[in-house]
Amino acid sequence: MKFKKYLMPVLVINSLVNQSVLAVEAKENNEIDELETMVVSATPGKVQAVRDVQASVEVITPQRLKSLSLRTLPQILQFAAGTGYVKDSGVTSTINLRGSSNNQTLILVDGLRRTGKYGTTDLTGLSIENIQQVEIIRGPMSALYGADSVGGVVNIITKTPGEKFGATGSFQYGQAEQGQRDTFIERAGVSTGDFHGLKNRFSAELFNKNALQVDKSVPTTTLKDIDRYYVNYAGSYDLTQQRKLRWTGEIMDQEDSGVAYNGAKGTENEVRHQFNLFYDDSYDWGSLKLQGSYGKSVANVGRDALNPRLLEKTDYNLGQIEGFLNYFARDNLSFTFGTGGRFQEMDLSTYDRAKFQGSQTRNVFHALTQMDWDIIKDVKLLAGVRYDSFSDFGDTLNPRASLSWSPGDFNFRFGYGTAFKAPEFVNMYPKFVRTSLRGRQTSVSVINGNPNLNPEKSESLELAGKYNFEHGIVFGSFEAIGHVTWYDDLIQYLVTNTSMPNPSTVISSGAYYNTGKAKVRGTELVFNIGVKDYYNLYSSYEFLDAYDTQAHTRLLDRARHAFRFQNTFHLHPQVDLSLNGRFYDGYIGQNASRLAETAWHHEFDTKLDYSPTKWLTTFVGVDNVFNRLTPYVMGSQGTPNDPGGRYYYTGFNLTY
Repeated sequence: MKFKKYLMPVLVINSLVNQSVLAVEAKENNEIDELETMVVSATPGKVQAVRDVQASVEVITPQRLKSLSLRTLPQILQFAAGTGYVKDSGVTSTINLRGSSNNQTLILVDGLRRTGKYGTTDLTGLSIENIQQVEIIRGPMSALYGADSVGGVVNIITKTPGEKFGATGSFQYGQAEQGQRDTFIERAGVSTGDFHGLKNRFSAELFNKNALQVDKSVPTTTLKDIDRYYVNYAGSYDLTQQRKLRWTGEIMDQEDSGVAYNGAKGTENEVRHQFNLFYDDSYDWGSLKLQGSYGKSVANVGRDALNPRLLEKTDYNLGQIEGFLNYFARDNLSFTFGTGGRFQEMDLSTYDRAKFQGSQTRNVFHALTQMDWDIIKDVKLLAGVRYDSFSDFGDTLNPRASLSWSPGDFNFRFGYGTAFKAPEFVNMYPKFVRTSLRGRQTSVSVINGNPNLNPEKSESLELAGKYNFEHGIVFGSFEAIGHVTWYDDLIQYLVTNTSMPNPSTVISSGAYYNTGKAKVRGTELVFNIGVKDYYNLYSSYEFLDAYDTQAHTRLLDRARHAFRFQNTFHLHPQVDLSLNGRFYDGYIGQNASRLAETAWHHEFDTKLDYSPTKWLTTFVGVDNVFNRLTPYVMGSQGTPNDPGGRYYYTGFNLTY
C-alpha cells in the first residue's frame, strides 16, 4: 500500500476541513419532503421526483445516512425495504432484493457497472465517503439496464464538485464486544470551487478493522483483518449553460488477511481502478446523455480453508459506453431511446486450462426504447423494451409496462416486466477445489463450470397503492405493494458424485446447470412520516414466500418476515437522537450439518449527534445494543455479520 503513508498526513491536515457533509446537509434539509427527493435511476438521463416514478423506488438520503454509523454499504442497505437479510462478513456480502438470489441484483455506481474479484461487484468494496444518496428500485429492470437486474437495481449516486471551495473530514473509532474488532475510519474531501466553469472534488477514505476471533481456543479468524483505502476524484466543466461534461475516477486497494483453522494465514486483496466520463446536453425538445467507463480489478484471494495460501487470481477488465435520448413528442408524451455496448475480459486462475486457455471475453450490444404517456388526467402509461445481444450465448428481449392512476394524494399502479441474469464466467469456465471444516469432518468440493449455460429468466407482476399526505408540519406516505415473480432456468450447482476415502473426509464433485424453477410472492408495506424540525420515521415490513416449484421446498437464505425502522428525534437544533431496528423471523438457511433450519434475529442501534458549532459535529453510538449474535444459519457458512456483536463507536465530523 504505497500511497498509505502519504494519505494519512493528508487526512490529518484536512481534519479541519466527509461524513460531516452528511451532517450539515441533513441539518439544512430536515424540512424537505421525502416525496420530493430526486431520483435518477428510474429512467437514465432523466431526473424525476420519487412521487413521479412508476416503480417501487426508495432513496436513502443524506439525512438517513446521518442516523447510521456508516461502517459499510451493506449496513446501510439493511434499512431499505425489500432487501431481505443483508449478509456482511466484512470482505464479502449478499443481498436478496425481493427474494431474488444474491447475483440477481444489479449494483451500479452513477448508473455504470464496476469491476471486482470473480467478476462481481461486492457491496463491501465501495467507498462510503463518496456517497451522496443510494437509490433502490425493486422489481425487474432488464428493460432499462439489461442483464442481472432481476430482483432490482441498487444505484449509488456519488458526490459532485461544489460551486464554492469547501472541505470536510471525519474520524470514527469503534470496538466490538470483548475488546475486539478495533475499527478506525478516516474520511476527507475537498472541493476546489468554480474556476471559469471547471470544478473539482478530491476525497480519500482509510478503513481499518482488526480481526475478530469468537473461539480463542482455536486459531481461526472469524472475521478477517480489514485494511483498505479509497481515493476518489470528480471533475466537471460547463461547456455552455446546457452542455455539461463530468468525469470521475477511483483507486481502491484492499489488503485483508485471516487465519485458517490449521493456523495457516490467508489473504484477500484487490486493486481496482475506475474511470468514468459523462456528457449531458439539453434542448427545447428533450435531452441527450452519453456515458462511458473503463475499469480494471486485479485480485488474489485465499478461500480454501485447509490451504488459504493457495490463491485464486482474478484479472478483470470492463469497458462500457451508452447513450440515451429523451424526446418530448408532446406535452403529454415522451420517448426515451438508448443504445450502447459493453466489453468484458476476465482471466481466472481457476479456469479449466485443459479446455479454456487464457482470458475469456464477452461482448454485449443493446438497444432500448421507453414511452411515457399521460393518457388522460391522472392516468399514465409507461411501456418499454430492451434488446440485448451477447457474443457467448445469444439474444434476449425484455419488455416492461406500468399503468398508474393518481387521484389527488393517492396513486395506484399495476406493473409487468421480464428480466434475465447472464451466466457468470465463474459458473462457466472454472474447475477448482474448495476445502472446509464442518465439525471434525473435512469437506472437499470439486466444482466444475459449464460453458453451455443459458440466462436465468423471470416474469413479474406488481400491484401497488400509495397515499401521500401533508398536514401542516406533518408529512409522509404509506405504500402497500403485492408482487409475484416466476423464475425459470435458474443456475444451480448440482453434486453428481460423492465419496468418503476415510471417515473424516468427504469428497464431492459437481457442476452448474440450468435446472431450477421457483416462484416468489410477497407483500411490502412502507410507512414514512416526518414532523418538520422535530422527527422523522422511515419504516417497512415485508412478507416473503419463496419456494422451489420442483422440489416444493422453501428457497434458502430468505426471511419469511422482515421489519425495519429508522427513527430520528431532533431534540434540539444542535442535538439529534437516532433509534434504529431490524427484525427477521422465519429465516431459512443451512446449519453446520447442511440441513435446512429456521431462525429469527433482531438488532437495535442508537446514535447521538451533537453539533456545538456549524463546522463541528460529534457523535457516539452503539450498534446491536443487546448484543444479539447472528444465528449460524443466517451467517455466511456460520460467519456472523460484521462486526460480530455489540459495537461501540464515537467520532467527529468537520466541515468548512
